[in-house]
Amino acid sequence: MAGPAFTCELLELIKQMHGESAPERLLYQYFQGFKSKQADLLQKLPTLEKRVAALLALREAEGCIWRIDEVSACFVRIVEYHNPLRAVFANYPRVIQMEQAALGELVAARCSRRELPSLKGEQARVVFEFELSGTAS
Repeated sequence: MAGPAFTCELLELIKQMHGESAPERLLYQYFQGFKSKQADLLQKLPTLEKRVAALLALREAEGCIWRIDEVSACFVRIVEYHNPLRAVFANYPRVIQMEQAALGELVAARCSRRELPSLKGEQARVVFEFELSGTAS
């Protein structure tokens, strides 16, 4: 089964074979490819809300579980409950910023990210806020 443990093990093998920074370089290329594949679709959508909704659909297909928490013309807040890359983030924390940057670029908005404390028996939740430049929420 190719789950998070498999992915983390492969990244560790890549590090052993190609050096300390090899896993992060590989993950950077993954996010670059993700942006390239999705940019045309998302950037054609007319509003921030529609771009974020389309991004959510793409991410749900990858196994993420999210919900939209707040929406306005210039601002969208989403809460992420599950991300299959969580184990990768634990081992390679710089990858969190790579994901955040990719998401912001795809929806053409400033993207901020913060983790909320985990609830009893649950994983920590992550809040993403997308804001169009020059606006204040």
